[in-house]
Amino acid sequence: AINACSEFGYRVPDDISVIGFDDMPYSQYLTPELTTVRKPTETMIQKGIKRLLEIIEKPAVVEPVRRI
Repeated sequence: AINACSEFGYRVPDDISVIGFDDMPYSQYLTPELTTVRKPTETMIQKGIKRLLEIIEKPAVVEPVRRI
């Protein structure tokens, strides 16, 4: 996307912003350096499994899932 912007005459980040997702390791080597969003995958998996086991063990007691 950054290369395409450059080909069309746009300057990143002056004219257009580009943001990555998943905090990809190579993003730090791009020019300009890419801003990325990190998601806590392991924490999400752990909380999901814990919640699933709670529902299986006590199906009548279901509380809303809180955001991380």
